[in-house]
Amino acid sequence: MPITGKRQVTGLTAGRFATALQFIHMIVTIILVCHWNACFQFLVAAIMDFPNNSWVVLNDLVYKETMEFMRHRRLPRDLRHRVIGHLENCYQGRWFDEKAILMDLSEPLKREVVRHNCVSLVSSIPMFKDTNTFFISELLMELQLENYQNNDLIIRKGDQGDCMYFIERGTVKVQCDKDILLSDGDFFGEMCLITGKGKRNANVLAVSPCRLYSLSYPDYRKVLKHFPELEEKINAVAKQRAQKPVIRMT
Repeated sequence: MPITGKRQVTGLTAGRFATALQFIHMIVTIILVCHWNACFQFLVAAIMDFPNNSWVVLNDLVYKETMEFMRHRRLPRDLRHRVIGHLENCYQGRWFDEKAILMDLSEPLKREVVRHNCVSLVSSIPMFKDTNTFFISELLMELQLENYQNNDLIIRKGDQGDCMYFIERGTVKVQCDKDILLSDGDFFGEMCLITGKGKRNANVLAVSPCRLYSLSYPDYRKVLKHFPELEEKINAVAKQRAQKPVIRMT
């Protein structure tokens, strides 16, 4: 009986050891596949003599140019880290210029891409919610992508209001009597589109890396002049919300 018990313990230990080896083998395989994939992509770029639009060249150039700029300007270490963090937030680990890519697309294709990215952000806010799809489509074409890092001041209290913001990703803090946190899908600063003037009534601070879209007052008016029948309705909804006991940015 003691011998049998020993064999059972030995068998159990061997089974666990085999399972551990299988797990390690799986992890190593995943790492190797990722490495081989990167090597293959590098090889393709090398065969093509590293074209200017290849990820290898773009990644290297953007990083080197940024580091050279910061060295030349003698930026402090903390500020350098913030700059690199901002670029990582902009490109999300992929060194491409979204604005340049959109500029190269045909107008119908560009509209389709922008609509896919932003339509839910714009069409869901109360003052645009019940407007027609053509109006929304034109507004989407006027949006400007903006990226902010943690602790960046997006809006300064007392500054002239000239645009509103839609939050695609991230969290901002509206600093007022009672601070308000806004995040993915929220918006702020819309009253400047209605008044066309007036000063901001609170600071808005990024409390995480943020990806926002802005809509300026001139661009909004440019679109609205083609849909004059909507202006009265939009203004009424916006002013009604401004009277509620929830802060709305001017």
